Amino acid sequence: MRDAARELADLQAHDDLVARIYADHLPGEIRELALALAWVRLRDPARHAPDADSSLTRAARLLGCDETGRWRHKLGFAADAPRYEPGREHHLRSGVTCQGPRIRPYRPRGSAPATATASTPPNTALVCGGQATIGVEEHDLATGHIVALHAFCRRHREDADRVLHQIAARGEPLDPPIPNTGGWLPRYFTAKPLERLYRWARPGWARPDAGLCRDDWLTGDVRFLPRHQRLALVVTAEEVPSAPAPLNSHNNARSTPSRS
Repeated sequence: MRDAARELADLQAHDDLVARIYADHLPGEIRELALALAWVRLRDPARHAPDADSSLTRAARLLGCDETGRWRHKLGFAADAPRYEPGREHHLRSGVTCQGPRIRPYRPRGSAPATATASTPPNTALVCGGQATIGVEEHDLATGHIVALHAFCRRHREDADRVLHQIAARGEPLDPPIPNTGGWLPRYFTAKPLERLYRWARPGWARPDAGLCRDDWLTGDVRFLPRHQRLALVVTAEEVPSAPAPLNSHNNARSTPSRS
């Protein structure tokens, strides 16, 4: 009777946790890791065996490797490591043009030559439009996130310096910035052992001051996310690899440079 009641409780806890995982619309590799951890902790028939492998080993075996031979559970932990990643629009990549003023005034040149296959639209914004090589980042002071990238070419170095000084006069943004990527697993599992797993899966990663769980991060519009109860599904410290290396066979498992 006692075992039956325990199994029923685990079944209910598993169903509730899976419902929360799917409701959060996680990235694919993080979702499959969260589901695997939920299964091995609450539903795996082998979890009660005296000689059962650790939950992390069983999750690694359950997920296996991808087509390149990398452990899928390690990829999931690496993807979920809390960090800040600027958006693509905030990178000084190829094709970004200078927003400095035109050095020579624009003069219409008439119709395009007959041999031309395409025409360049007139520069009605009266900006330079040349290839940008200097980027000046503008940050949100509260979050440290990049909110704008002001791009200039070498001929408008003075304009870039002027904008840089104007931005600096506003004050220093939060450094390091609040994460905007990862932090899903701490919504469901105890965070302390996850910190070690993040370090193992993503070498060079450091714990952010804002915390591991995305529920604790201040967003740009200062919205407060509803807090969720974290179930006692602990990935214990004894299960965490001590070095950033694959599991063995037994486990089976603020100017920015130009970017082309």
